[in-house]
Amino acid sequence: MESFVLQDKANELLAKAIYVSGAPLSMVEHPLWQEFFKLIRPAYSLPTRKSVSTTLLDAEFAKTQNRIKGIIADARNLALQCDGWSNLRNESILNFIINTPQPVFVDSINTKDNRHTGEYIAGEMKTILMKYDPRKFLVVIGDNASNMKKAGELVENEFPHIVSIGCIAHTLHLLCNDIVKCESVSNCFKRVVDIIKTIKQSHILTSVLSEINETKGNKTTLHLPVVTRWGSFLHCLDSMMNNRVSLQTLAVSEKVGNAISKDIKTNILDDDVFWVRIEKLTNLLRPVVSWISRLESDKLNIHNTHGALAEIEDALKVSLPESPLSKSDEKIVLMKMETRKDFALKPIHLAASSQGHTLKPDEQLSAVEYICKISTDMEHIEEGIVLTELAQYRSREGMWAKELIWMALEKGKIEPCTWWKGLCGHTQLSKVANRILGMPVTPPCCYREVFQYIW
Repeated sequence: MESFVLQDKANELLAKAIYVSGAPLSMVEHPLWQEFFKLIRPAYSLPTRKSVSTTLLDAEFAKTQNRIKGIIADARNLALQCDGWSNLRNESILNFIINTPQPVFVDSINTKDNRHTGEYIAGEMKTILMKYDPRKFLVVIGDNASNMKKAGELVENEFPHIVSIGCIAHTLHLLCNDIVKCESVSNCFKRVVDIIKTIKQSHILTSVLSEINETKGNKTTLHLPVVTRWGSFLHCLDSMMNNRVSLQTLAVSEKVGNAISKDIKTNILDDDVFWVRIEKLTNLLRPVVSWISRLESDKLNIHNTHGALAEIEDALKVSLPESPLSKSDEKIVLMKMETRKDFALKPIHLAASSQGHTLKPDEQLSAVEYICKISTDMEHIEEGIVLTELAQYRSREGMWAKELIWMALEKGKIEPCTWWKGLCGHTQLSKVANRILGMPVTPPCCYREVFQYIW
């Protein structure tokens, strides 16, 4: 009996490893794998390819579904993330992930010949919401495409307690694109891309540059920007700056002959204009891309959103006058920054800001109004008590007058949700705070391999 149990358990673990790693199902039939398992466990019999693709897969799917249902059922505050994309077969897919607050993959829909209209996406969102109890959800989040915005509006109309927000990281990527599209910037990037492509398309230049980098101990390779991920333009510039000395050595090397055109060689050796522009462009883009990286993590960052946008706006105002942008392009970027910020910031982001001291008077009022709205939608919460506790919290009175309460939070050693649960958990305000602070601001996990969110 024990041997049968071990056999079943081994089959289950092997099958799960195959599914998660994307290994071919046929590996269980390969003679070398069979020889390997025979060596380490002679008594173990590998499952057939058919059982891996049917019986074991069905059993793992059922077990995973039950685990997901349990996780979601135990959670009090949920957010629904949605993203559309095309798979390797060019099939149109909608991914749905629920934050509990940890992201849990719940569904992937092949939309077939259905157009991705706002109405269609909203219908699929509503199906998920109804399946897992819409009262638990506070946020639906997608990218900033017009159809996703429309879908969010339709969901808000049907479920007034739910707020639709756009992906903050996507908003910042779009801001990078606003900068890159400026004529004075695009001309500079064209030269950078020409240099990188020229080198990558020549085996001679690639080989000589590799030799130079090895001699100088430089391990940084040149990177082309990714067209749809505009934050990658900074990584492209960084790779150029890190290879500056090597590129200039390459430009004057006798080994390259005529492999580098005169124009490209002139740019590479131009310390006074070309490299200065690249450096100033990196200074311009770095604050934006830095916040993209922070916000694209799975950590709860809604309390950082207002501060992030304010910090980026301040950084742009400082770096733009020193950048290679023309005065007209500077105005365009600042105008785009304001537009992106106005679209991205909702009352929920303002309410999540720590104590609200960085908010303008009208933003503070919106934050308070939203907190009151949330408290009226929650069971066993009294709006009057929440308002009293909010006033004490913001003025550091009552229980919040004790310095000990603030020490861990101010030193950045504890996440806001943990702080509210652990030190202020007996207050009604803490329940409202955790409902808000548990919401995501970007759906990065929709872009990644979904299996890590299943197992």
